[in-house]
Amino acid sequence: MKKSIKILVSISTAAMITLTSAGSIFADREMIVPGLPKVEYRNGYGAYEGIVAHSTATPEAPAINIRNYEARTWRNAFVHYATD
Repeated sequence: MKKSIKILVSISTAAMITLTSAGSIFADREMIVPGLPKVEYRNGYGAYEGIVAHSTATPEAPAINIRNYEARTWRNAFVHYATD
């Protein structure tokens, strides 16, 4: 009984580590939207003027979904970074 519990705990722990680290594979990858115009900053400033934080609050909408949406609608509104 004790041996089967140890095996179950070991397998569960290994699965949890594997599944949680799989999402961070893309953490260092930049996915730039092609075809964006090269426009200078407003008023000639070469730095960001503000930060807007937005949360989808749904696990079904990871950063890649936000990036893909922005790639289609960047003429209306745009974000620089999306993170999970």
